[in-house]
Amino acid sequence: MQQVQVLSYILSSRILKNHISSLLLLAALACLMPASAAFGSGRQREVSGFTCASGSITGAGTDNCTVTLSAAAGSGGQAVSLSSNDTAVTVPSSVTVAAGATTASFTATAVPVSTSQTATLTASAGGADPTFAIRLNAVVSAPVITSATTANGTAGTAFSYQITATNSPNSYAATGLPAGLSVNATGLISGTPTAAGSSTVTLSATNSGGTGSATLTLTVASTTSPCRQNQAIGNFTLCGEAYNDVTSGSSVTVNYSPSAGNGIIVWATWCFNSSCNSSTTGITATIGDNVNAAERCFTASPHGPFVTNANGGAQGSGDFQQHYVWYCPSIPSGVTSFTVTPSSSSLSYLQINVSEWKAGGLSASCAPVSACFENVDNDGQDGNATGGTLATINTSSPTVNVNDLIFAVTEVPCCSFTASPGAGYTGITVAPGASPGMVSEAKAVSSTGVQTATTSWTGGNATWFGVIVPILSAAPMITSATTASGAVGSSFSFQITASNTPTSYGATGLPAGLTVNTSTGLISGTPTAAGTSTVSLTATNAEGTGTASMSLSIAAAGAPVLSVNATSVAFGSVALNSPSYQSVTLTSSGTAPLTINAGTLTGTGFSMSGVSFPLTLNPGQTAQLEIEFDPTAAGAASGTVTLTSNCSSGSTSTISLSGTGETGTTSYEVNLSWNAPSSSPVGVTGYNIYRATGSSASYQLINSSADTSTSYTDSTVASNTSYSYYVESVDAQGDHSVPSNSYTVSVQ
Repeated sequence: MQQVQVLSYILSSRILKNHISSLLLLAALACLMPASAAFGSGRQREVSGFTCASGSITGAGTDNCTVTLSAAAGSGGQAVSLSSNDTAVTVPSSVTVAAGATTASFTATAVPVSTSQTATLTASAGGADPTFAIRLNAVVSAPVITSATTANGTAGTAFSYQITATNSPNSYAATGLPAGLSVNATGLISGTPTAAGSSTVTLSATNSGGTGSATLTLTVASTTSPCRQNQAIGNFTLCGEAYNDVTSGSSVTVNYSPSAGNGIIVWATWCFNSSCNSSTTGITATIGDNVNAAERCFTASPHGPFVTNANGGAQGSGDFQQHYVWYCPSIPSGVTSFTVTPSSSSLSYLQINVSEWKAGGLSASCAPVSACFENVDNDGQDGNATGGTLATINTSSPTVNVNDLIFAVTEVPCCSFTASPGAGYTGITVAPGASPGMVSEAKAVSSTGVQTATTSWTGGNATWFGVIVPILSAAPMITSATTASGAVGSSFSFQITASNTPTSYGATGLPAGLTVNTSTGLISGTPTAAGTSTVSLTATNAEGTGTASMSLSIAAAGAPVLSVNATSVAFGSVALNSPSYQSVTLTSSGTAPLTINAGTLTGTGFSMSGVSFPLTLNPGQTAQLEIEFDPTAAGAASGTVTLTSNCSSGSTSTISLSGTGETGTTSYEVNLSWNAPSSSPVGVTGYNIYRATGSSASYQLINSSADTSTSYTDSTVASNTSYSYYVESVDAQGDHSVPSNSYTVSVQ
C-alpha cells in the first residue's frame, strides 16, 4: 500500500465588517493516489459534493442547489436521484449531469412554516448519498407596541415608562426623549427629566420579523407642582391660598397663580361704610380674574350674599358686613390674579381670600355649577354686645350628602384678637395680619346632618360673625364605552364603569330583553328586536350622579359580521430584499355565514396570501390573511388592503399598511487559506472545500468547481452561526484525497 504523506494546511478566516481576527487551520492532506490505482474506467461516477446557495429560507422561497460528480459524466450523461425528508421543501426526483460535465443544478422550493425546522435533501448516484440541510425559518411577525401613547413626568423627579409589545421583541429603542431620560435593552425608559415641555417620542420594538413603532407624547411638567401645598383634608386636597384687603375702593384684588383645572373657592367681604355701622340693600358683586373680567366658571353659594351684624342690634349699632362665597370647579389656564368688584364703589374694608383645591376632589361635574353646593349655606353672628372667645356657625338644615367639604370663614372685629381654627377643622388662611382678625377653615365630614363650624381666639371677649358653606365632593363620572353592539337571539353583556366609587347604577332606554343590575352596573340579557337605542347610563354615590349616553345597536338575527383584529399593520424598518411577514385574523363574529367576496391590495412592496377569494366563514370561524412587505427601494411605503363582504354593519373593511425600506444591512464572509502539498505522486489540479453548519455532521461541497488557488472566500455565512470546514485536493481525473482535519469558526 502506498504510504500516505502528511502535509500541512493553514486555514484562516475573516468576517467582513466585523473584524474577526484570523483563525488558523492545520490540515492534514493525504497524497493523491495515481488515477489508475484509484478508479477503474467506465463505471458510474459517485456524487462527491452536494450544496445549496443559501441553506436558509424564511417564509416562501427557493434555494439554488448543485450536485457534483467525482469525475465527468460519461456519454449520455448521468442521472442523480434527489429527495427531501420534509414536505415543506420539494425537489425534482432527479437531475441529469450532462456528458463530459461534473455538475448539475436544480431548485429547491419551500413553503412558509409556522415553526422553524430543518429539511434534509439527499443526492444519490454511484453508491454515494451526500446530504444538505436547509434551515426553514418560521415567519415571525414584527412586534406591535401595546404600551400607552401618553405619559407624564415632572422636571427634577424620577420617571419610568415601560415599552411593551407583542411578538417577543429582542431589542427596543426610543428617540426624541427629553434631556435626562434614556432607554435600556429591556425597553424601560427611565431617568430624571431636567426641563419642562412636551416631546414626541418614537418608540420601536424589534425582532427577527421586523420593527414595530409607535408615537409617545411625553409631557414633563415644571417643578412647580399642580398642587403646591398638597395638604390633605379628608378626601380633599388644599393646594394653596392667598389673602388681601384694602381700606376702601371699588374692588379688591389678590395675586395668585393656580394650576389650570383645579377648583377655586373665593370668599369676599366688606363694610357698607367706614364705621361698619349700617347696611345697604341691593349691593351685588362679581368675581373675575386677569383672563376673564367676569369669570363664568364661578357661581355664588345659594343663599349669598349674607349680611351680618356682629353686635346683634339694629342698624347703626356697628359691625355690619356683607359676605360672598363663590366656587369654580375648573379654573382656566393663565390665571395670575383674582378681583372682586361690588356694585357700589363707596365700600370699606374690602377683603378677599382665595383657596385652590386639587382637581378630582371637589365636584366638577355639577350642572349648573350652583348644584355643586348643598342648599344649606348659612351665616352666623354673636347676637349680643358682650361676645366671647368661641364662634359657632351651623348649616341652616341637615346636609344630605356624605363627604361634603365644609368651608367656613369667621371674623373677630377690630384690634388684636388672634383667631384659630375650631376642633376638627384645618386652617386655610389664619390671622393674616389684618383688622378685623380672620380665619378661613375647612373640614371633610363623613355623615349627613347639621354641620357646625367653630373658631376660637385669644385677646379677650369679642363679638364675631361668619359664614358656613358645604360644597359637594365629586360625583361618579362614567368611563365605559359609549357604543356597543349585539344581535337578536344572542347573549349580550355590557359593564357600566365609573370613577369615584358608585354605590348604584342605572340604565334607561334599553332594548327589549336587556336589564341592568343596579348594584353592579352589568347590562345583560338576550335582545329580541333589531334596532339602535340611545341608552342613558347613570352611576351614583353619596355626592351625586354621573350620566352618559350609549348607542346600542342590535343586528337582526342571522346577520353576518366581519371582525378584523387589526385595522392597521406597521412593519417598521425592513432591510431591502428581506421580506417581513405579519398576520391579520379575519373572524366571522355574527350569527350567519360571512362571505368575503374580494380582497384588493395597493402599495409598492406589499403583497398578501393565505386567503383565496371569495371566502365563506361560518359563525365563529377565522382565517389568517398573511401580509408581506418586501421593499426593493429605501424609504417609507404605504398601502391598503380592502375587503368586500356581506357584513351587515358595512360591506367594506380596510387595513392600512406601512413600512420603511432600509439599506446598509451587514454581510459576512469567511476567508480560507491553506498550504499546498509539498509533494504528490500525481499532479494536484485544484481543491474542494466542504462545510458543515452548526452541530451538523453533514459536510457539503461549497465550491462549484475545483479551486485552483490555495484560498477561498465563503460569502454565504450568516451571523450567530458556527461553521466547520475541511479541504480535499483533486487531480485532473476528478479523484480526490482524503479530507484534511476540520476547523470550526463562529460568526458573531
